[in-house]
Amino acid sequence: MIPEKISILIGSNPTLKDLFVCLYDLSALDLAVLMFLLKSRNPVDVAIVARKVERDRSTVLRSLQKMVALGICSRDVRNLAEGGYYHVYTASEIKTMKKEVNRKMHEIHASLNRLQRRFDKDIGSFTSLPN
Repeated sequence: MIPEKISILIGSNPTLKDLFVCLYDLSALDLAVLMFLLKSRNPVDVAIVARKVERDRSTVLRSLQKMVALGICSRDVRNLAEGGYYHVYTASEIKTMKKEVNRKMHEIHASLNRLQRRFDKDIGSFTSLPN
């Protein structure tokens, strides 16, 4: 049986969302937040994102922090006129995302090639054992 995340990509019609699930281990919420950020094109604060995806602010904040750590979103500080600050989030530039996705896919391809060579070597040692 093929693991679920891999089978998503080798199915007949994988989507962009499927690619992000596989490459970045994104949840349904993470995907909803990312798609909102991609569509908004302007920096948005957590409260706006939480309202849009109809989830609790703290849950959305964890999702945003995860995607910032993964490099697919960025966080900036905005100062309030009366003092203090808040954070706004944006999706990474499409050009940057494409470059990173291509890098990850190349890395996976190279790793699978190494794994296949290792498999061939290791399986050969099993077939040469006496019965």
